[in-house]
Amino acid sequence: MKGKELDGLSLKELQHLEKQLSEGILAVKDRKNNLQGPGYRYRVLLALFISFSFHNTASKELEQKAMMENEILRKQVVNTRLWSSEERMENRTLQRLRESSGFTVTFLY
Repeated sequence: MKGKELDGLSLKELQHLEKQLSEGILAVKDRKNNLQGPGYRYRVLLALFISFSFHNTASKELEQKAMMENEILRKQVVNTRLWSSEERMENRTLQRLRESSGFTVTFLY
């Protein structure tokens, strides 16, 4: 039956045709699965499991990498703050030395 021939069918006839087509598709799929061998469903399930496992492992690896990068960045921020703090203390100490000794102290880095 072609699409043009469906115009004259009633709702009940269309539902009956749909049911027949659905049953036909299921029969074709069953036959195809039988021809592919008895282990077909096992292979399909195994492929799905492997795919899921790979996706899950990849997600965990990405999460671990992100956590490691965050930790490195956190340490860099802490070190920068400490360095800035030490630099300010050094500058204050040098300023006090200059003021108390009357000498000009210059450090070249």
